[in-house]
Amino acid sequence: MKNLIKPYWILLTVTLPQLLLFGLYSSSFSIIKSLLSPQNLYYWQAYGLILGSAWGLATCYSVWATIRKKNINAYFSFIALSFYVPILYFFLADQHKIIPGSVPNWMLSTSDLPLYVLTFLMPAIFHSVLRLVVFFTPGNTQHPNWWNFGLVVAIPVSWYLLFTIVLPAINQGGINKPLFQHIMLLIFACSTVVFFFFLIRGVYSVSITRKNFLSGQYQLLWQIPVFVIFPVAGLYLNQDLGMVFGNFAEPVFYGLAMANGLLMLIPEKKIGNDIIRLALFTARSITFSYILYFFWVFLPLLPFSIIAILIIGAGFLMLTPVLITILQANTLRLSFIHLSARFSPAIVIVCLLGGLTVLPLWVTQSYRQDRKQLHEALALVYAPNISESAHQLTNINPNRIKRVLKNVHKNKGRTSQNGFGFGFDAKQKPYLSTFYKYIVLDNLTLSNKKIRALHKIFLGTNVKQSDHTRTRRFVVGPSHSDQVTIDSVQVKSSFDAAHQYWRTWVHLDIQNATKRQQEYRTKFTLPAGTWISNYYLMMEGRKEYGILAEKKAAMWVYNNIVSRRRDPGLLHYTEGNQVSFKVFPFAPEQTRKTGIEFVHKEPVQLTIGKHTLTLGDSSQQKSLTQAISTHQGVYVSALTKQQAPAKVLKPYLHFVVDLSAQAVKDKAMYVQRIREYLKKYPQHKAGAKITFGNFAYKSIALNEQSRWEQQLHDFPVQGGFFIESMFKRLFVQPAPKGTYPVAVLVSDHLDKAVFEHAMAGFAHQLQGSRYFYALKPDHTLSSYSLLHAPLKKVKANAAIPANKKVREINTLSGMLLVADNDQASFYTLPKGGKGVPQISKNAWNNGAELWSFWQYYLLHPNDRPQYKAFVHRNNIIKGSFQAHIMSPVTSFIAVENEAQKAALKAKQEQILKGNHLLDAGEELQAMSEPELWWLLGILGVFFGWKQWQRKQKMQSGLHQ
Repeated sequence: MKNLIKPYWILLTVTLPQLLLFGLYSSSFSIIKSLLSPQNLYYWQAYGLILGSAWGLATCYSVWATIRKKNINAYFSFIALSFYVPILYFFLADQHKIIPGSVPNWMLSTSDLPLYVLTFLMPAIFHSVLRLVVFFTPGNTQHPNWWNFGLVVAIPVSWYLLFTIVLPAINQGGINKPLFQHIMLLIFACSTVVFFFFLIRGVYSVSITRKNFLSGQYQLLWQIPVFVIFPVAGLYLNQDLGMVFGNFAEPVFYGLAMANGLLMLIPEKKIGNDIIRLALFTARSITFSYILYFFWVFLPLLPFSIIAILIIGAGFLMLTPVLITILQANTLRLSFIHLSARFSPAIVIVCLLGGLTVLPLWVTQSYRQDRKQLHEALALVYAPNISESAHQLTNINPNRIKRVLKNVHKNKGRTSQNGFGFGFDAKQKPYLSTFYKYIVLDNLTLSNKKIRALHKIFLGTNVKQSDHTRTRRFVVGPSHSDQVTIDSVQVKSSFDAAHQYWRTWVHLDIQNATKRQQEYRTKFTLPAGTWISNYYLMMEGRKEYGILAEKKAAMWVYNNIVSRRRDPGLLHYTEGNQVSFKVFPFAPEQTRKTGIEFVHKEPVQLTIGKHTLTLGDSSQQKSLTQAISTHQGVYVSALTKQQAPAKVLKPYLHFVVDLSAQAVKDKAMYVQRIREYLKKYPQHKAGAKITFGNFAYKSIALNEQSRWEQQLHDFPVQGGFFIESMFKRLFVQPAPKGTYPVAVLVSDHLDKAVFEHAMAGFAHQLQGSRYFYALKPDHTLSSYSLLHAPLKKVKANAAIPANKKVREINTLSGMLLVADNDQASFYTLPKGGKGVPQISKNAWNNGAELWSFWQYYLLHPNDRPQYKAFVHRNNIIKGSFQAHIMSPVTSFIAVENEAQKAALKAKQEQILKGNHLLDAGEELQAMSEPELWWLLGILGVFFGWKQWQRKQKMQSGLHQ
């Protein structure tokens, strides 16, 4: 401990921790400053000046002492202790004045700022106490220790008597209670410092005294409890109390506690072989990092240890990490001195530092493995390069995915407040979970929806709902009703003759006809070649234009705002050309005004709610009779399609066979079913193909030359039946000339298949195909939609169409086959969507450019080298910002104040730096009005029943 007088300890305990604390508060202040009152700003300035000045003086003193080769003066430690104890108390007491309750937690850099105040200020206090202990405990004399430990016992006993006898009597008098409370709390804080001073002094005296009752043959009497029993008992007590300090229930924590205890029990002085002593020194260094972790975990809670001792009989176990840290550090110091005399000091230092880094490196490597597995799984599911190959083979191990998903679920969630008022969550490990989210989740999260999907895809089973709801906060999204509708619409179109496109504003008056606060929500489908270029929402008499932001960030901000009943509006793409539109809140019987601007190539019809609108005026523009080529794509009007020559495509069957874990005994039956179907309908044999698999799969020709039966038999059965990925590859791969694929599923477990997102975004590749089919055991077919609710049966006893008619469109890049319908279409050219979007002054061309890049991204989401993956998506986002055109990866959001805008910007920067396949947060589970009334009814019945029980008890008491 005598090394604690070196000036570099000030840098480690004051300069660095408080610099991190300043960073946390500074990042929060940059977001919430517009929400702070003059009084709040005064407290920010006052504490910033006080703490900043102290930080600067301490740092300067450390630098001066280092240059002058001086040790830390005891007076400095006394002054630091006298300063930081009251400042810590007042800083925590004034948190509500620094950050008022009106500021939502989601805007802060972390919701656990009080915890981090303790985390980053306590090192300065603790170091000052240790320095004073060293100063007041000369090492060359013998000291009676009984009075040190006597005072340690006397302080909690005194407070117990004070709380139970003295304070109740004083409270009866007419005293200034707020002032009295401040005085008592300050005295309590000071007595806590005194408590730790004498506790540490007593332990330190024991560790440096060579001959006493607690050394020699009697040392096991205290070593076994301190090094073995107390750590294990503390872990068990924490688990028994519902893991109030964090999740330390895993066997590895108990194992390391036992291992460290046993290593500390080994009588080092009786070992004559110095190599063995060096090995023991290294082993103790390894487990010492485990002890230091718990010391760091409990350091912020040390001021409350006396309370824990008074409330919980075993609360003294909170002190175990402090005691072991002091004793083990001194043991390592003595071992270091001994070994340095027998080996090169460099070797001993390497053993010490190497040992201390073993567990941190092991944890980091374990987290990196989780990251690798998780990100590979996410890329396989949500961003496969489906145009490159008809196969999807992978080395992902389902058992490792199971472990990773379990770890992610434990570590991903937000911390919750426990009984001690700090952010230790029963599912998380303090600090380690934060580190886990940084390494594995890029400081983002993985939604429960995606966890369930990955579980189903790679393991073939559903996640237990209790696993997700056990720690989930009960947050009800805004209620919505069919009675919140568009009351009136005003359409204003203008034609840009220079660039040959339309701009149309649609102004909406939306009315809430109910007696309750509601959210308006609807979905509408944009006509092909129509883009959204602006949006506004009237807020308190002013027109607030929407901010074009990254989609996940905008949705995260919207969900957080509506959970606080504030004032946002949101527009974003869902699937294909479908757009979600939300406005909140609507007061009872309120009418609100909002508007959306569209750019489109020709007059089109748009349906929003129950209103069908005409955008543009056909009398001001000639009809488009030819395809309009852009830099990366081509726009084909409905008239152009109708005038184009038709072509007939013949179907070929593409069987998709379920080899998930559910079908482990079904291989032979599926093969027989396919053979019998083709025997019954021999016309479908020609050109038939087959894909078999689960989350991994293989596609081959269905003929004797391919030995498809043997390959199917040899393919491993595992995981879930991931139809969605198979279908995307199936329809994207080029079909033989003059043909088109018809997908036929072969599975008896279709209810357990995974097909979460319909193929509305792949209209170009589908070329008008709308259905896939499932082959039943009786050799009949049932049809299912490719575009909507894909696992919901459309028709039983369906028939495969004999052929399909398409249209041939002549473009500058060659012949293009398009769906035969009366709707306009926009197609990306085969080589379109590469590089960086070219943004010009032509708004419609900019929208076409962004859409071409998006279509290319759907087929090639991850075609860049590692560390540059998904840069294509970020290019779309940047292009969207430059063009001010909404894309499928951006959203328009209208917010009411500058703080919300700052929070949006901060979250957007965070998302753009991370893996976009992760999530910004959980989606709110919105509750419709009938569901809400059911919930209120259930709560009413429950409280009525409790009231009836209370009355019954009162009546029975009166009768008695």
